[in-house]
Amino acid sequence: MLKYETLERYLKIQSLITIILSLCLIVTSYLFRWVNIAGLGVLEDIRQIIDILPIMSYIFIAFLSYAIICFSIGLFGIFSIYTLKKITFKINITILAFLVILNFIFMILILVLIPKLELQIKTGITTSIEQAQDRGINIFDIQVLINLQKQCVMLFDISKNYACCGAVTPEDFGELAKMNCCSKPTPEIGCVTLIINVIKNYFYNLLTIPCGFLFANFIFNFINLSLFLLEYNLEFD
Repeated sequence: MLKYETLERYLKIQSLITIILSLCLIVTSYLFRWVNIAGLGVLEDIRQIIDILPIMSYIFIAFLSYAIICFSIGLFGIFSIYTLKKITFKINITILAFLVILNFIFMILILVLIPKLELQIKTGITTSIEQAQDRGINIFDIQVLINLQKQCVMLFDISKNYACCGAVTPEDFGELAKMNCCSKPTPEIGCVTLIINVIKNYFYNLLTIPCGFLFANFIFNFINLSLFLLEYNLEFD
């Protein structure tokens, strides 16, 4: 039996928090994937402009894998408490400490990288549009005109359904294109910008919902580590 029950109690709480954190990640990953991503048809409709669906699938798999790892660590924590072995306690506290650090690093990376990625995507698309405009269009080629008409119809449907116009901003289109390919009144947001906003909300929600558990995990890990160092020579039956 553990000589000092305080460490056992706090480790049990932290292990349960880790399990709850992992379950939150699993639930929110599925919830926001299907409600905010798969349910938003604009991603499928304008994949000719930017196909983000495969990237989102990989990110979802990464989040799910991470959540499963957290769940396994939480179960190991419960196991270490009930086995009452000093080595399992040491391993559990070390793993939990690395997990807390990894969580904070992961959160900071997302908060820092998303704005940079957003700027990079918008800059790349704007450059591509400018290059296409510089090349000009052969208005005497019937096939080119037919393709433009089809694209305009598709863009109008997207604009009507999702209240967006253009790629990054409505100003990507000339006045004639906005008049024919965008709904009226002209939306104030570009369709790619709309996608980026949805993706940002997806990530921020995934970070925000488990954030309270993460903070509690950090506090309990600090307490557990301190207790373990103070009672390093605990006796076990």
